[in-house]
Amino acid sequence: MILDLNELSLFPATPAQVVACRTANHAHWGRGLDLQEYMGRADKLDIHEHATDGRLMTWVLVPRRNPQTLEFLSACETFRRHALAQDPASREPVETFAYGIAAVFCPPQHRRNGYPRHMLRLLHYVLASPGSLPPFPLEWGLPPVPPPGVQNACFSVLWSDIGPTYYETCGPSLEHRGWKLTGPVGTIWTTDPAATHPSDVRWLSEQDCVELWKQDALYLKECLMSSQLRGESSIRCTFLPDNGVAAFQLRRARFFLPALPDIPVPEKWGVIIPGVSPPTYATWITDIRPLPVALLITRIRASAETFPALLSAIMVAAKENAAATVEVWNLEQHLVEIAHKSNGITAQRAAEHLPALAWYGSGIADDVQWLFNEKCVLSNHSLYFDVNLVNL
Repeated sequence: MILDLNELSLFPATPAQVVACRTANHAHWGRGLDLQEYMGRADKLDIHEHATDGRLMTWVLVPRRNPQTLEFLSACETFRRHALAQDPASREPVETFAYGIAAVFCPPQHRRNGYPRHMLRLLHYVLASPGSLPPFPLEWGLPPVPPPGVQNACFSVLWSDIGPTYYETCGPSLEHRGWKLTGPVGTIWTTDPAATHPSDVRWLSEQDCVELWKQDALYLKECLMSSQLRGESSIRCTFLPDNGVAAFQLRRARFFLPALPDIPVPEKWGVIIPGVSPPTYATWITDIRPLPVALLITRIRASAETFPALLSAIMVAAKENAAATVEVWNLEQHLVEIAHKSNGITAQRAAEHLPALAWYGSGIADDVQWLFNEKCVLSNHSLYFDVNLVNL
């Protein structure tokens, strides 16, 4: 039976509903894990700071009259994160909250009824700051009641594997846009088998990376301030990599590594080139599913002069980790030409992990620039939004 949309609402999932959601989506996102391993992985990740204190929430679309039912119609997750936003009129960026959206899922028996799209339309009303959205459409019934700790977002993002336009149709009303595709660009190198071990670098452990991301967050704030001094006219925003955001990628990737004995568990998760200006560094993860192995750069900072040496170090790490390729998202423009000279290929990502942004702050959404849109901020537990899991 198809339910009218005005009979439905969005609720934070109860613990039992969280289990029901993860059990239901395991068949699609287990990536070789049995159900017990899949649930165990989620439990182990959920204790870390990217998820604790209400940062990770599961949401369910259910009948308003039966909010605790385990027969949910659609579900998703959100990750609350620290972010920066700055408009051209302000002297300094404002520290704010923003959300990453993940694990959009619709059970097979409820597909093709428009439930995921409606769930995401309602999601704007529990994430965005009050007053930043159009009036709630009367034909949708009563608006969802946000729990404490939300309704504070300046923007939200997601990563689409179902093409560039679906999530744009999931706006806060039929007339308003949802998440707009923003910066779906990647640069890929084939790992150099002749890469040699550089002597003038410092390799980073997991804890070293955590400390680096704290300093990196301060650097990102300086970058937004510098762009203001240069007179740039766009609205600028970015997530910050500390507080467990970038560490989530590392911990998630590490979970899979012991399963493949031919692929070593990395000791190196990043690298710094000491004694150069500006500070030059990169962090990464090893992604083994699906094969072949890829080394995915999560954060990178370099000048045109220091980038070649940094890339050489990254190639050594890729070779040691049996990675066939090295990939980075949205490499800064001053490094793209150098990447091409080192056989890197930069192109639009046509199918997977397409970043999209919904803006709730002041100003015009089309004027918003999402800076440092890199792998470190990807929020998907599963990494994939499947076209068959939503609504067509």
